[in-house]
Amino acid sequence: MLIRSRTLTGLLFITLAGTSAAGAAQLTTSAHQTEQDKARQEALAPQQQDFQSSQQRVAPQGIPFPEETHCKLINRVDIDSDNQALTRKLLAKTAQQAQGRCLGSEGIRLLAYT
Repeated sequence: MLIRSRTLTGLLFITLAGTSAAGAAQLTTSAHQTEQDKARQEALAPQQQDFQSSQQRVAPQGIPFPEETHCKLINRVDIDSDNQALTRKLLAKTAQQAQGRCLGSEGIRLLAYT
């Protein structure tokens, strides 16, 4: 009986030791994954900050209309679309740049493709 009880105790100990080793491996893997995720986030953070700050520093530039000998004075720019409110909101500043200018074919092309 004494031999059997030692054998059972030994088996029980080995089983528990195996379980705790598996748990420790999972904890180690989880900690390793957490460290990797943190390192990735830190590596990406400076790039995101650089991109955002470069966007904020860029001042909106006007359309570089060329001086043309054959041109027409533009008093008003009308843009026809299905959604006039959205068009006005998105393109009002672009259209205003042409008003009061003498534009030729190149200037009109720039306005149309801007």
